Amino acid sequence: MLLGEAEGCSTLEKVAIAYTALNRVNDGKKWNGETLKEAILAPEQYSCFNPNNKRSKILKNPLRYNA
Repeated sequence: MLLGEAEGCSTLEKVAIAYTALNRVNDGKKWNGETLKEAILAPEQYSCFNPNNKRSKILKNPLRYNA
């Protein structure tokens, strides 16, 4: 998620973006996801995983594609 959402950002910006996912897990709203993976991959939450994003497939399995 950080590769797709925060590529080229500063360390501070990356930390802030990472906390958005952690906050969604801990907010008690099940539609946000109850685990970090669920929160990150919930539909339309992070644009890098949207189906129309060309890099979505790579970002979901970066080791396979050496991203």
